[in-house]
Amino acid sequence: MVVKAKKKVVRKKKPVIDDLDMLARVSQYENDLDRHNDFKTVFETEQGKKVLREILGMGYILNDNIKINKYGVDTSATLISTGERKLALAIHRITTVEPLTSPPRKQITRR
Repeated sequence: MVVKAKKKVVRKKKPVIDDLDMLARVSQYENDLDRHNDFKTVFETEQGKKVLREILGMGYILNDNIKINKYGVDTSATLISTGERKLALAIHRITTVEPLTSPPRKQITRR
């Protein structure tokens, strides 16, 4: 009886993302004005304007984002396009609307 040796299977390790802060939902900005200024600086250039137009087009800003197939409304595709639209609208809002500065705190005095 001949016993064959089993071939050792080497599995590739999954890539490790070192900078998990990059993926966090928490903003990297101290305040909304800094975010607005950075976005505006990036998208004011000619290349930035082209990229912004492309992002807004991909986000169905001017088109209906409801997707219909032969069975009716495709809910999965509609949800995906709605998420794309929300992201495009958020980028558009940050670049075009200057954030309000917070009003000074009211001093409480006794009478």
